[in-house]
Amino acid sequence: GGASPADGKEHQPMCHKCKTPTNIRICPHCHGELPTYLDGVPGHTVYILGPKGCGKSLYLVATFEHLEKRVFPTRLKSHFEFCTRYTKERYKRLRDRVYRSGVLLDATRAERTDPDLVLPFIFNANVKSYLPFFYPLSRSKAVNIAAFDTSGEDCEKLEALQWCCQGLPKSSALIILVDPTSFPSIASQLPLEAKTSIVDQVGNPKTVIDNITQFYRA
Repeated sequence: GGASPADGKEHQPMCHKCKTPTNIRICPHCHGELPTYLDGVPGHTVYILGPKGCGKSLYLVATFEHLEKRVFPTRLKSHFEFCTRYTKERYKRLRDRVYRSGVLLDATRAERTDPDLVLPFIFNANVKSYLPFFYPLSRSKAVNIAAFDTSGEDCEKLEALQWCCQGLPKSSALIILVDPTSFPSIASQLPLEAKTSIVDQVGNPKTVIDNITQFYRA
């Protein structure tokens, strides 16, 4: 939704799904919150896929921590922030478990069990780009990035993968995480203590890769 002037007055945005007034911008398809400054800013989507127990959510939390604290403010000299209230609250819960409590994250539930999985983590950054021979030599370029976390259970079923990751074929980037010890040729060369996973059930990476390949071909 969005406010539009009419008769000199600003009208409150309307939700396209439930037809009620809303104070936040929402997606008409997934009903999720959108950044207020979405217009005119290039956006990119990133999907993180992999079998159950490979550490997708942990990877996502650690990556965001690295981007927020080191990459964007120090290396790129740019501003970084999470765009939506949902992103801030969900990320804080995961981050506190990893960096404060030091506990193992639970396996991400399937999309039908946890519908919030169709909503991405969205963050915004203003990256400085340098233009030689022009004044000023640098300019700030805003970008929005949406990262989708998925459950291994959904990744291991083609129909579920197509349902919860509908934008995957048009995404800007795809990250597939696998546990190398799940491959017999690798596991056979490791000592016994290295073969024992801290996760009760680890999925089959071959199944996930095959499903992703079929999805792209379809």
